[in-house]
Amino acid sequence: STPDGENCGLVKSMAVFAIVTLETPEQPILDALLGHMMPPEAVFPLGELVKVFLNGKWVGITDAENDLEQYVKRKRRGGGLDYQAICLRGKEINIFSDAGRLLRPLFIVDNDELCITKEHLFELRRKKPQDGFEYLVKEGVIEFVGAEEEYRASIAGSIQDLKRPRSHHVRYTHMELRPASLLAIGAFVIPFVNHNQSSRVMQQSRKHCRQAIGFNCSNLRVRCDTTSHELLYPQRPLVRTQAMTLIGRPELHNGQNPIVAVLSDTGYNQEDSIILNQSSLDRGMFRSMHFHTHKDALKPTLDQRFGEPSESDVGGYKKQSHYEKLDSDGLPHVGAALSSSDVIIGKLFTAGADVREVDASQKLKHTERGRVDQVVIAAKNDAETDVKVRLRECRTPQVGDKFSSMHGQKGVVGMCFHQEDLPFTRDGIVPDLIINPHAFPTRQTLGQLMECLAGKAAAVSAREQDATPFVERSLPRFSEELHKAGFQRTGMECMYSGRVGTRMKVRVNIGVTFYQRLTHMAEDKMKYRRTGSVHPLTRQPIVDRKRHGGIRFGEMERDCMIAHGASATLQERLFLLSDPYVMYICTKCRRTASVEQNKVPRCRFCKCGSNIVRVNVPYACNC
Repeated sequence: STPDGENCGLVKSMAVFAIVTLETPEQPILDALLGHMMPPEAVFPLGELVKVFLNGKWVGITDAENDLEQYVKRKRRGGGLDYQAICLRGKEINIFSDAGRLLRPLFIVDNDELCITKEHLFELRRKKPQDGFEYLVKEGVIEFVGAEEEYRASIAGSIQDLKRPRSHHVRYTHMELRPASLLAIGAFVIPFVNHNQSSRVMQQSRKHCRQAIGFNCSNLRVRCDTTSHELLYPQRPLVRTQAMTLIGRPELHNGQNPIVAVLSDTGYNQEDSIILNQSSLDRGMFRSMHFHTHKDALKPTLDQRFGEPSESDVGGYKKQSHYEKLDSDGLPHVGAALSSSDVIIGKLFTAGADVREVDASQKLKHTERGRVDQVVIAAKNDAETDVKVRLRECRTPQVGDKFSSMHGQKGVVGMCFHQEDLPFTRDGIVPDLIINPHAFPTRQTLGQLMECLAGKAAAVSAREQDATPFVERSLPRFSEELHKAGFQRTGMECMYSGRVGTRMKVRVNIGVTFYQRLTHMAEDKMKYRRTGSVHPLTRQPIVDRKRHGGIRFGEMERDCMIAHGASATLQERLFLLSDPYVMYICTKCRRTASVEQNKVPRCRFCKCGSNIVRVNVPYACNC
């Protein structure tokens, strides 16, 4: 799979069963080719012959390129050559056995029949599971095919494709091990992925699966990553694919199973925004822990040390900083609560011949806070000492945080309502999450509706449901389980308004859907500014958010303000809060006046200061 846009074809994902080849010796291949080609120094008219290359080197010529290609394939399938060697035929014959190529396994098909026999199946039952695949490769039942060979092959998706009658004459050469084995692992774990639009699949497999917060490692307590997240209560999906079993780590998941209702309610979930149940959030739903590590080091070539600065003994003391959270070694104790302007690492150094030490402590920005989770001091061989202080912060979802399902249905929290204000079913079930039904027609993620139905069936039957793509899974089976439990076959239910208690006029699709909390949080993106730090060259606001920087107000934003007639807002954004500057102009000669030492403007050309006016202009217009 590959993403859309400018990176299409440049960024790719390996198929779930793909391997990377290792370098194999060339001599066995040369020995096998001796009787089927002539040496390159043979004197023949090359216009009638085909060159043979091995890993880019010209090793011979032949006049029977078809026979040579089939011979190499038979030798490889029979075990005479390494299974990683491939043979390509074009204007010349290229044989590759080098390292770094991608291959994936396929069943071999001969005359629209699989090469596997009952004897192979009987032998497989006698072997260990880890030895069965290698046995099929040696027996010529499975072979590894590269991208170049796959381009010329005709591959069936399943055994039904081989048996299905075809109007045109097509001979299949291979068949997939599983219909979904052509997918990467990021797409293979999506339930009913074959029922989704391709762009939504790419959103989940390329972006959301990497941005989702989960329990991604088991040694988080001893790691010192710069930034990391941890979901406090991860859950196993109720609707699973076979890829989750192949991963072998079912306990590592990056989401939860909330009850999701597809409903337009109160207008706070318009477009792609969602509504969350505040009572569920208070009980711990999607609660996560945020970790951030601050680092510093002592260079052996400089006179430095970690310690607590003193205002009387240290030069450059930062009076606006708070040092009371530091111990005598200049580091905070584990469990200390730090906030903006608190010093997290106390550091002193001696500059030249100065007797007094200079304060070089590291303090928190106005957007940083948390409790000290870990303090690590490490000494290197060159006498350099590293210090790492990790802060942790517990975060509950709030308005502005980003969530996504496994089907690329991303959305931002529009509002959080308490349980008594949300709609409920006749059984008193209140949804944890409400999404807008208008998100489905344009994005065409029918797989999420199917997962919602299967998740509801899994909840009432207390049994996980299989949602492996390209496998016949009849929806009537899920509907029957719901019908036996007293629910409607379609998964729709009548709901009642939590505000007035009346029955809603429409039936609502409600069920269990696996959702992910993404790393995009409002707390990390919230920015506010009136005036603050400016760039020394342009005198316009800086970009850094941690230093109260500004947000770019470009030409399109300016056009919107003009269209709305908001002239005062436009002047405030582009002038008063950006780079205001005062100039003095002589009304007599129209030249710029200069300000003398007594701070009185005076025109250098008219030699007077009586005709001077003050003009407010942007600093960029200062000439």
